[in-house]
Amino acid sequence: KIVYDYLTSHGIDASRLEGPIGHGLNDPIDTNKTAAGRARNRRTELQVQQ
Repeated sequence: KIVYDYLTSHGIDASRLEGPIGHGLNDPIDTNKTAAGRARNRRTELQVQQ
């Protein structure tokens, strides 16, 4: 959300943005058994359309 807000406040039209989409629960990239793994899984994806 922070990146989305930053981009839209700096002239990127919101219609060009897709997201933010959270991936931590459905598509983990690391184990959730450690603090470091959980931190890596707390991520979002934001796509900018040209």
